[in-house]
Amino acid sequence: MYDNAPGRAGYLLVGRHDNEDDLPRNSQDTAIVGDPRNDENTFISQLQLTMLKFHNAVMDMVLADPRMQHGSETVFEAAQRTVRWHYQWLVVHDFLKRTVGQAMLGDVLDETGTVPRLRLEHYEAKSGKAFMPVEFSVAAYRFGHSQVRGRYKLNTTVPPLPIFTKATTPGEDLRLKHFVGFRVLPPFWTIEWNRFFDLDGAGGVQPQVTRAIDTQVVPPMIDLPPEIAADPSSIVMRNLTRGARMGLPSGRAVARKMGIRPIGDELGLPGGGPAPLWFYILKEAELLAGGRHLGPVGGRIVAEVFLGLLAMDPTSYLRNDPAWRPTLPSATPGEFTMVDLLNVAGHGLGTT
Repeated sequence: MYDNAPGRAGYLLVGRHDNEDDLPRNSQDTAIVGDPRNDENTFISQLQLTMLKFHNAVMDMVLADPRMQHGSETVFEAAQRTVRWHYQWLVVHDFLKRTVGQAMLGDVLDETGTVPRLRLEHYEAKSGKAFMPVEFSVAAYRFGHSQVRGRYKLNTTVPPLPIFTKATTPGEDLRLKHFVGFRVLPPFWTIEWNRFFDLDGAGGVQPQVTRAIDTQVVPPMIDLPPEIAADPSSIVMRNLTRGARMGLPSGRAVARKMGIRPIGDELGLPGGGPAPLWFYILKEAELLAGGRHLGPVGGRIVAEVFLGLLAMDPTSYLRNDPAWRPTLPSATPGEFTMVDLLNVAGHGLGTT
């Protein structure tokens, strides 16, 4: 994953195919990344590539300004910490704020004083060790499946395509017909991030915002191609089946346990009965937040897990220096958003 070329120690490898920057890949076109899921589709693959370039851009900054190194840090260690802390900051103050709502975030992370103060009512580390609850991994953090759009415009050159599609005839070549990953980036497929984020100077392009968080899922997500999932191929059935196999309690049961007034069980499920936690969280967001962000059960779970993990991480900014503020170039000094990260990384900012 790291570059061994002279003078490139500590830099991450970036691949290049057909004059397009891509993830580094082996001779079988398998991405050389820490988690293979980061090549699952074109958008995730391009985001992973952006993060590689973000790290390399910060390496350049540290080499140019040794003051960015803390104590006995090496150049790589300083770049690593800087990347991690800025990413953690934007996850909390950009992603979480949008996902759970400002009120919920402020209730879990009180930043009204000089030093932020955490209020974790439900996330409790076991024996001092961080963990990821199944209520989060199998239900609450699967809210994004309802936000996926059916079709996307990747850049100026590539026409709108479905996120996923299946072959209709034996041997049909689908490589340029959908955004499935696990392959070399096709020519002229570099993403234009202004089609997904509100970048300054985007030339009037309207970002393709996510769908609302609700109980509706677009057709490609209920008939996934075999490269992504099979038996069942529906993301709905996969999520509900996994929750049942893991023995998750119903949404109402979780709400009561959390001391939150539950919404009714009759939420449109075929056959009625207590709503599974994943479905309940989607419906709660739809009914109580208009689909703009998660509701009280889903939002609390997601906020407390993210912030609880940061609090338990001995290398995080929240654990090491809770009063720390971002230092990299940004639209607003002392803040850092995903748009700022894209600008520092410099990937996907042009027109393809």
